[in-house]
Amino acid sequence: QILSGNIQDRFSPRLLLEDVYIRGNDVWSDGWDCGIDMVSVINASITRSYIVGKLNGSTSNYHSALGIKTSGLGNPCVLTIDQPFIMCTTSAIISEDVEGLLILSPTIVSVQNGIIANNSNPLDLQPQVVVSNGHINQSGAGIILDSSWAATITGNQISGISDTPRDTSGIIIRGSSKAFNITNNTFENTSATFGMTGVAVEDGTAGFIDNNVFANQEVAMWLTSGASKVRVGGGNINSENPLGGNATWVVNQGTDSEIATKTYTKSIVFTLSGGFATEFVQVPIPAKIFSAKPSYASLVDASGTQFLVTIYDHDDASNTATNCRFILRRADGVNITAGAHRLAFTASGY
Repeated sequence: QILSGNIQDRFSPRLLLEDVYIRGNDVWSDGWDCGIDMVSVINASITRSYIVGKLNGSTSNYHSALGIKTSGLGNPCVLTIDQPFIMCTTSAIISEDVEGLLILSPTIVSVQNGIIANNSNPLDLQPQVVVSNGHINQSGAGIILDSSWAATITGNQISGISDTPRDTSGIIIRGSSKAFNITNNTFENTSATFGMTGVAVEDGTAGFIDNNVFANQEVAMWLTSGASKVRVGGGNINSENPLGGNATWVVNQGTDSEIATKTYTKSIVFTLSGGFATEFVQVPIPAKIFSAKPSYASLVDASGTQFLVTIYDHDDASNTATNCRFILRRADGVNITAGAHRLAFTASGY
């Protein structure tokens, strides 16, 4: 019953499904439109559902449309989907106009889209969704937030299918979504042919992205012109897998967004050639610390015997994400003395 726009009553358990097994009689020939379809359901719990679509040996064509869908009028809310296993569907889970959706420990394999949470009327209802501790293997997008409010995505492993027929995305934020929190996830592209974007903020405000691991991404994090007030923290890890590393770390085309810099320091002993007023040194940086040449770097005289003045030669062509070139001179203007000399190095960048 719906009164004054809300499902009644709103305080009693309404649906409990446990250990539901859905598949065709023959997984090579039988599929369906939707495994579990909840319409205007409130206070529901679905635990350990096992849903397998039609297996056709190709990730480019799916013969079962949906694993689980929840939607409807009356402000449906407080839904928990715990430990679902969903395989070979166009979309694994779709939530429309639902508030308070928890998706816990999902295993989603060989799908086009993993989880889609959207809202048809952002001015009327903005769903809150939590996705945690799951595995999502997809050929389109792992998670799509569309007009979503206060979403948390944490602790998931999101990968692109190795034989995907297209470029993929880990998480897509769109539709003026607000207050999203994306932390402690791992994004891995297993395709040698197509690229993957880890997190794409197409249209979103006031989001936080940190402590994630990115491997073999075309773009690890992309804040488009529709992103605003999004903070990319310094705890994100620039990783790689056997297919390669990340081609681009961060693209920031948004407004009032903050990309945290990384800082690397070390003490290093150089053997100076000496005999001249000016000398050049190259400081090596381990791979994966920075995705581009540091925007700031300093080299400080740590020996105190020659009073060296150092200049970061930022625009020199030899500067890369793994190398910084410095110009050395003595403060008193005389020639540099040959021999071992300790310098303290600091660099900051993305």
